[in-house]
Amino acid sequence: MAPKTIIITGCSSGLGYHTAIYLAQQDYQVYASVRRNSDLNLFTHLPPQHQPQPFLLDLRWSQSRISKIISSLPTPPEVLINNAGYGFFGTLDTISVDHLQQQLEVNLYGTYKVIKAVLPSMRSRRAGLIINISSILGLFSLPGYGPYSISKFSIEALTQTLRHEETPFGIKTVSLNPGSFSTNFWKNSQLPRLNSKRTLSPHQQFNSNLKASFANPRRQHTRSHPLQVAKVINQLISTQNYPANVPIGLDAQLLYYLHRLLPRPLFFWIVKTIAHAPRPQQNA
Repeated sequence: MAPKTIIITGCSSGLGYHTAIYLAQQDYQVYASVRRNSDLNLFTHLPPQHQPQPFLLDLRWSQSRISKIISSLPTPPEVLINNAGYGFFGTLDTISVDHLQQQLEVNLYGTYKVIKAVLPSMRSRRAGLIINISSILGLFSLPGYGPYSISKFSIEALTQTLRHEETPFGIKTVSLNPGSFSTNFWKNSQLPRLNSKRTLSPHQQFNSNLKASFANPRRQHTRSHPLQVAKVINQLISTQNYPANVPIGLDAQLLYYLHRLLPRPLFFWIVKTIAHAPRPQQNA
């Protein structure tokens, strides 16, 4: 039997990079999207039989261009893993409409465009698996995490809708809700320019503290290894049980069940403490 064909977006680093390598080592045919020409050689150090096949894809490209690229791959995908995305953080009064549009353009619309590109072939086979990498922050938000959470809440809605609409065609959809992992995600995250006049707000100090909290050593100690995500995905691919949400990492699993069980005020007090979330000054 030929190995399953998998497309993974956002494989230049982080979760996508590690997942692409791990799944290729499990003898899947992996097509790994990257944004830069320089990243097309990322996997050449691996044995040829276990090399993900990189291809260029930018989620900001048009639907027609993305669909053409996906359809030009040698084998139609049986599994799509939507991983590409980035984080934009800051209190909402310092976020411009452009900032939010850019966040949604990649994290939501980009994901949607790739899904649109694979649906026809999956429907024709009446089989397929779509795994959307959401976040534990797609289930609740925190001060300063609004733009990113808005994009991930949207991914949750997208996943739920696909589960309703595409299950009759044999297409399964799952949302993964990872916590904090040892990647460059926080390092590469963006915040508004805090020294510009238009971002002056009562939350200026809060945003500065938020940026500093991303480099907090305590965060590093509690981060999980990206291979945890890759192994969960491997299990999902080989199973017949597809839950709506899968929290990954001890922090995400803890928060997921606390969110379901505890009264909201108590939950948010606990989660702000666990996440080391800075609080806006009350007298600002």
